[in-house]
Amino acid sequence: MEIDLEESPELFSNEVEWLGDFARNKFFRIPKDYKLNGHPKYLNGRVIGMDAASVATVWALQIDESSAKSVLDMCCAPGMKLMVIKDFLSGGLVGTDVSENRLRVCRNLLMKYGYTDLVDSGGLWLKNKDDGELVPFSRIVEGSKKRKSFAKRQKSLKTIAFPKKFDRVLVDAECTHDGSDRHESKHEGFWSQVGTAKNRVFYNTEEKLAGLIENQKKLICEGFEFLEKGGLMVYSTCSLQSRQNEEVVEFLLEKFKDTAQLNELPFKLIEDGGTVPAKRVFGKCCLFDPATSGTSGQFIACIRKI
Repeated sequence: MEIDLEESPELFSNEVEWLGDFARNKFFRIPKDYKLNGHPKYLNGRVIGMDAASVATVWALQIDESSAKSVLDMCCAPGMKLMVIKDFLSGGLVGTDVSENRLRVCRNLLMKYGYTDLVDSGGLWLKNKDDGELVPFSRIVEGSKKRKSFAKRQKSLKTIAFPKKFDRVLVDAECTHDGSDRHESKHEGFWSQVGTAKNRVFYNTEEKLAGLIENQKKLICEGFEFLEKGGLMVYSTCSLQSRQNEEVVEFLLEKFKDTAQLNELPFKLIEDGGTVPAKRVFGKCCLFDPATSGTSGQFIACIRKI
């Protein structure tokens, strides 16, 4: 979507310089206390607020390469990364989530910003928590007025097959969000319309944290199974904890030691003579630390299936 950069100087006068190598004139800095949700361009679906470190996770997918014909965004709600991916991808895009409420929020966001083709073409899929089966979400929305049970609804949804493999996979896993106060407040705003308490799990015990980490390991392995040979998968969280980041990646590399290897990120960090304000961790991965990066916390690992 083209916009007039001179029309709102308070929004478009300060580009995020280090993202310029990825997308020139698309991402701009605004003051932390700026009320973007009251701006006309926000209200009419022309701009949206997104943390720069989150944009870097999409950059890490390297979807501008000719080999990237299809992308899977697991844990896709609320949908902002999905929209950035769509802007750079000419091929097929699929987003999945386990929460019907979150997918409704994602669908509304995509519709507001003009990504109706992604919604209408079966680009959103709901994953059944019980058996892992994937169902086209657009069909669920169409048939949900009478609030039929999931089991009854899915009987009529067998006609669309979920793609088996993808050239790129993003696993932006659920985490403790300890690296991002802004993520916490944003999360509250997104989910408030569908019942915040119902959609949040607070990992305030070791037992809950252990369960979360097991789920992260399950997600990263599932994402790798969806990956084509030679393809790239990005695993990311907004946690600063190594056991949710490096140790999860290490688990994958050990489990698939003959086919999984860490891949270099497509951007150069400051410590390597580049401009991206993240630090190198676990060899080829990176971590955006809010204390030094000027962004929210974000861990990014890029893995290739060899």
